[in-house]
Amino acid sequence: MTPGEHEVHIEISKEDIKFSIAHFTIFADGSRERLHGHNYRIRMVATYVVRADGMAVDYGLLKKALRKVCGRLDEYVLLPSGSRYLRVEETAGSVEATIGSSRFVFPAADVIVLPVENITGEALADHIRSDVLRALGEAGVDLPNRCEIGVSSGDGQWVSVIG
Repeated sequence: MTPGEHEVHIEISKEDIKFSIAHFTIFADGSRERLHGHNYRIRMVATYVVRADGMAVDYGLLKKALRKVCGRLDEYVLLPSGSRYLRVEETAGSVEATIGSSRFVFPAADVIVLPVENITGEALADHIRSDVLRALGEAGVDLPNRCEIGVSSGDGQWVSVIG
């Protein structure tokens, strides 16, 4: 930083920065929750240096990237590709997921298979953070020095990843 510059934390947490998904969490013993849904809200805390012009970044560009990432996940069944307990097979027009004695068959258009071990708040926060940083880079927006993404599945319950 040059003299007179300083860091700020910009927090973006808007009511419309959200997505809804269906999933089940897979536990360490290979058992699973029942298939269910969540309405997730997303919060971003980005650290930037305030430039000589008094600005750090255009907040609108941060919100646009967050909405884009949320829109890509909204109203899908999410399945992990990295679970040792879940077998996911994509065939013409459908996705079949097998865990233990349970078998699910979904229309392929309704499923996103994420490159994670499990569909948890922790995994979603990490995936979303990477996706938001990629979206910002693709849009030509300066990347923050530090980026925290928080994921909430309900009032008073957040998980955040910081990097």
